[in-house]
Amino acid sequence: MGDGTSLGRLQVLDLKPEKVHIVSPFRRRRLRIQGLFLAALPGRGHGVEEARRPVKLVLTRAQLFTSVGHRGPTRQELVLSARSDGDPDRRRARDVHAEHRLKGTHVESCGLATSMLYKCPNLRVSHRVARLNTGTPCPMRAPGEAPGTFAIESAMDELAAKLGMDPIALRIHNHADEDPQKKKPWSSKHLLECYSRGAELFGWDRRQREPGSMREKGELVGLGMATRRTPPIAATGPPR
Repeated sequence: MGDGTSLGRLQVLDLKPEKVHIVSPFRRRRLRIQGLFLAALPGRGHGVEEARRPVKLVLTRAQLFTSVGHRGPTRQELVLSARSDGDPDRRRARDVHAEHRLKGTHVESCGLATSMLYKCPNLRVSHRVARLNTGTPCPMRAPGEAPGTFAIESAMDELAAKLGMDPIALRIHNHADEDPQKKKPWSSKHLLECYSRGAELFGWDRRQREPGSMREKGELVGLGMATRRTPPIAATGPPR
């Protein structure tokens, strides 16, 4: 297995490649477990060398927060400006700032999705990184676009409420027909069809715009939507 875990063990334990085999029956390799060599692994490897027998490493609840990785904390500040019809304001359309705290090299690139989700004539995206003496963050099933799109989509919903617009209508109005930064056409994109089909399947026409106004059997019911963007990730592999 030529992934980050195996390579890390080779370096730390000074082993030959044929001596290392990672067994992971409960997770698929493509769920990003292969990228990092976490601190708990070399201790177990040295334990095996000392005991000359299989060793099981059991972490306490407190150790789980420092030894097996976590989503890096972020603080995201967004400023959106638009005209009354939902058209982006050319003076200040979307100002996104993301702050990341980490020790190591992994960065949650929360602002990248914002640069391509919607058309915008005036956009600024910035990231600031602070190094702290904490556990090293790692990918948690999704890159920084996961918390990043949560922030921008929450802001889009707030903007729609301020304008008195339907959230889907606002997104359709600001749909990017091409890459807003590179000015190149998409190889394929069916987001408008997704909006239409999703609205039909989820009964969007029964949604009431006023927050807290929808109830079923005396309980509050929420009906919302969001756009999600995940980057394609491709890597080279050995021929078979």
